Amino acid sequence: MKAPLLFVMLWLSSVANVWAQTNCYPIRRSAPFYANAIKTSIGSQSDLFYGLGDGFVYPAFKDGGYLHIPDLIYRQQFWIGGRDESGKWKNSYMLSAIQDRDFVNGPGSIDPSDCVNWGHVWVVNGYEVASLKDDYKDGIIDSSPGYSLLVWPGRGNPYIHSLMGIQLPDQQLAPFYDLNLDGIYDPWTGDYPIIGEDCPNLIPTQMAWTIYNDVLGTREYFKGQPLGVEVGVTVFALDFPSPDDILQESVFVRYDIQNISGEQLSDVRIGHFVDAEIGCSQDDLVGCYPNGQTFYAYNDGADNLICPQGVPGYGDFPPVLTTTFLSDSLNSFIYWNRVNPWDPSDTIPIPQVIENVFHGLWQDGTTITEGGNGYMTSGNPTTFLFSGLPSDSTSWAQNNTDFEFGDRRLFGVAKAFGLISNERKVHYSVYSAHRGNDFEPPLQVDYALSRIPFLHSFYGSCFTLSIGNPLPCLTDCVWPGDMDGNGMCNNLDLLEWGISLDRMGVKRTQPFIGWLPQHGLSWGKTGKLDSDARHQDANGDGTIDPLDLFALNENFGRTVNESIDWGGVTLTGPEIKLTRIFNPLTSPDELLAPGKKFMIQFDVSDWPVDSIYNLGYSITFDPAVVSLD
Repeated sequence: MKAPLLFVMLWLSSVANVWAQTNCYPIRRSAPFYANAIKTSIGSQSDLFYGLGDGFVYPAFKDGGYLHIPDLIYRQQFWIGGRDESGKWKNSYMLSAIQDRDFVNGPGSIDPSDCVNWGHVWVVNGYEVASLKDDYKDGIIDSSPGYSLLVWPGRGNPYIHSLMGIQLPDQQLAPFYDLNLDGIYDPWTGDYPIIGEDCPNLIPTQMAWTIYNDVLGTREYFKGQPLGVEVGVTVFALDFPSPDDILQESVFVRYDIQNISGEQLSDVRIGHFVDAEIGCSQDDLVGCYPNGQTFYAYNDGADNLICPQGVPGYGDFPPVLTTTFLSDSLNSFIYWNRVNPWDPSDTIPIPQVIENVFHGLWQDGTTITEGGNGYMTSGNPTTFLFSGLPSDSTSWAQNNTDFEFGDRRLFGVAKAFGLISNERKVHYSVYSAHRGNDFEPPLQVDYALSRIPFLHSFYGSCFTLSIGNPLPCLTDCVWPGDMDGNGMCNNLDLLEWGISLDRMGVKRTQPFIGWLPQHGLSWGKTGKLDSDARHQDANGDGTIDPLDLFALNENFGRTVNESIDWGGVTLTGPEIKLTRIFNPLTSPDELLAPGKKFMIQFDVSDWPVDSIYNLGYSITFDPAVVSLD
């Protein structure tokens, strides 16, 4: 029996090697994304929110209640599956960015060797778009568009090759408003980035775009065959006013999916894989709300502030995470524990497991049934696991069952559709955090679901408020952390904060601490400063206190323009003296051996103590000689 088994293994290895031949090796990059109460990072491949950077941090500022700020999502991924013209099931997904390469960067039309140049996430801020539109009111661009506008990968962009080294194929790429209808993106002629051609008038606070495909990827033979799609992804966030600040606590995603397989596809299904972590990872529960096209994760109770794994928890009243489909119906919802939807000991082929979960079945193909854990119970068949309300003890919710603890992976699938060759499909979804005041988890879910209708109506109006959307701040703005209002966030801003400490004033309408301009009403000058005190209220809560230092740390070193002048005074005399502290045990000699650490003593001479409100200083050093630890 050994010889035939060896033959089968060699044959499978040969098939796998042939399947994986390609010149395309993807480089995964991510870009920070922080435009409201959610801080995250957008990945260049199919995992948008990934905890190795900023997963989905909420709330994205210290409010005094957390030692650290927890993530709501460790990882989110886009999955897709469907059938070719022969009826064969095909799918693409990525569980490990290190090992899996179902999706690779760039359009499917590029040479495989060029995909390494496409590992980018392009980010544009709303104020940049608003500034360009304002500049072009007279039909002429007077000020050079910002770098992010010049490299936006809209079709035919004439600047991106010289600035980034990327050669654009002649096809639809990143969406843009084509002012002169020439089909070419050029900000010097008034063109600007948009979230999509279907909602061209929205100017979000921040948006990001990336593109990937599954036809140039590599994969293990046992994972099945790629569907043949190209996916352009726009992520956007808003700091607009909304009921209970729901827009402040949401991130929207637009998927533009094109069939590039060369054949007609049917039974196409979009899946959202979400590795939720409501603080501590082992005590999360899950559920879905089919009428609201929503699935969610919540906690079984209060968290520790520090979880057993050493990561931060939420303490009392942890929030709820929801994923809501806006343009499509939720067709099924299921979950599994840990990384994979299959057990390595199973005899069911992996492609069959994936096909099952895409169709709202358990991994082994068993139909979900209502009641208990949903597996082989006596209830009615369904594709929606735990569709009851946790606050109703008689409904089918996970907290009302004899649940086991585990690290949950949620999987929601949209209603199936068909795509002819080269046809496109747009899919909108939104990820939201919900945290009502002093609500236990079941009532926290009720609160979360009560906010979903607004998200649907907001999408229905092309993301436009009934009172109109606010325009980004363009003049006399607050940049969180720039406490002296000079366009730079550096150590001098600490002086402004020290002088203004404990002052109170008008809270900003939609406060957050991302490095973006914000409207703020005047407080008046502190008395010892030239800047308005609203700039020292870095987090916008109406009080100048230690919490504002979090914004200073977050944005330290950033500038509004390209200025390299730090704004301070350089002293070379005796007023300030830096002295190395000698440790007789570890470094008694004046010369310090490579790799050894040392401390510096900071001396201020001839200054009256009552004249010092705070100290801000910079130390210049040669990085070839000194490295900071």
